[in-house]
Amino acid sequence: FFVLLALIRTTGDYLVINKEIFWNIDAWKDMQNFIKTWSEYFLVIAMAGAGLSIDIKKFGQLGYKPFLAGLISAVTVGFVSFILIKVFIANL
Repeated sequence: FFVLLALIRTTGDYLVINKEIFWNIDAWKDMQNFIKTWSEYFLVIAMAGAGLSIDIKKFGQLGYKPFLAGLISAVTVGFVSFILIKVFIANL
């Protein structure tokens, strides 16, 4: 599904911006802004739904090890991303 939507977006950008087929550029950008705004609302609703279904008492039973593993993973991903960005920006 994601690949299909990416293909539609890429094709739309090419046809509208380069060839001005189907819509003019302003209408295309308005539609993009509309979809972006609503996708943010839907993401918030989905995250709230997931958060409301969590039982806090079960987290206390898990202990600290899963949280520590998640923290270490997040810090590692952030650090590697930072280094890669610095490497690629320096080469531009």
